[in-house]
Amino acid sequence: PTPGAAGYQASNPSAIDLASLSAALSVFNKTSMADLRSKALVITAYAEHLLNQMLTEQPAGEKPLFGIITPSDPLQRGTQLSVLLREGLLERVTQALEENAVICDKRKPDVIRVAPVPLYTRFEDVWKFMQVLRGALGLKQQ
Repeated sequence: PTPGAAGYQASNPSAIDLASLSAALSVFNKTSMADLRSKALVITAYAEHLLNQMLTEQPAGEKPLFGIITPSDPLQRGTQLSVLLREGLLERVTQALEENAVICDKRKPDVIRVAPVPLYTRFEDVWKFMQVLRGALGLKQQ
């Protein structure tokens, strides 16, 4: 074999790789970028609404359990919300999320990033996430 041939052969995708790619790309035939963007705006707004609702349920005078530090303007935030937790809550929250098979990005010292991906996240998934978060924060389940 020539020296270039070995490198070329190593870069060929396998039949399994191609089948996986084809299956993943077939999802895009069922939607459009405009539809995905529209859902992204709405599902992120829904998550923001549920978070804000949690903040209104805290007793008056108590330090907030968290604050949303991502801009409220959807054009400035994309599809994620950065949530700054009260100091000392990060480990408890991430443990509860992990125990409930919820994937959420954490940024020390006290931030979690909630990012409902419009391609495969359902509104029900956002609701379930918020129920897990409520429990981790010591709030009553809905």
